[in-house]
Amino acid sequence: MYDTIILGNGIAGMSAAIYVKRANLNFKIIGEDEFSAGQIENAVLVENYPGIKEITGYNLGNSIREQIEEMGIIIEEKKVESIEKIEANVDQLSDFFIIKYADGTEHYSKTVIYALGSKHRELSEICDVKDNVTYHHCAICDGSLYKGKDVAIIGGGNTAFTEALYLSRIASTVRIITDKIIADSTLVEKVCDTKNISVIDKAKVMSLCKELNSICIDYEYKDILCKTTVDGLFSAIGSKPQSYYCPSEVEKSYSGYILGNEYGETNLSGFYVAGDIRRKMLRQAITAAADGANCANSVVECLKQSW
Repeated sequence: MYDTIILGNGIAGMSAAIYVKRANLNFKIIGEDEFSAGQIENAVLVENYPGIKEITGYNLGNSIREQIEEMGIIIEEKKVESIEKIEANVDQLSDFFIIKYADGTEHYSKTVIYALGSKHRELSEICDVKDNVTYHHCAICDGSLYKGKDVAIIGGGNTAFTEALYLSRIASTVRIITDKIIADSTLVEKVCDTKNISVIDKAKVMSLCKELNSICIDYEYKDILCKTTVDGLFSAIGSKPQSYYCPSEVEKSYSGYILGNEYGETNLSGFYVAGDIRRKMLRQAITAAADGANCANSVVECLKQSW
């Protein structure tokens, strides 16, 4: 029986692992990819993490992973299938959780820290995408494929504008197509000052198709149906929470984010939530790290009751 199982090896999960390890608890940290550090790896540039002026998302995530490995923490690679809470009864003196995995194995734990985060939304969720259209989610991963070519990014948030700045150093032209700009004003200003980036705002993407070696983007702008063609396409339309593995009793928002307070506490005793999966105003690396630390502390306080 473990004291806690940490599900997710992004910044939130790894932060929780650091604090749980320091509390000398018996625990496991589980990730779908033991060599990953979550969504932060896709961030082209991180400039708002205290103490670090500028770093790529990959290097930030990798440095945290190296830190926990030096502490003797090993990420176990498994895919979660279900989580069930077993209530105390005559034979079982205290509550515990059963976490089942796709490989047929399972863990028993007194508490759970759920930090499985979110995954990319697909463009097919907002427009008609023909089968032969290929697009990318990560500029730092795939941007080099389009050196000297024309590319477009669909999305209006910080990710879209940051990736546009990165691609502007590789591609000939970069177009941002979005129905609404929600990126930080500093990023918007940088993009507007970059000569080979253009922004098409208040545009609704209707369909994507392949024409010869180019991708054709049909969009509606001021009630006019427009068309543009590019060599490469990137998607930055947000993420969706991976909350479907958690117990059915756990309360979620309409869009699937888990309801939890700043200490990570949910409506289900012993079940804590951290990182992008938690409903909150700001989803950033720093808030994920804070969530993980808070959850670890909550677990310690919870277990103290039985010590």
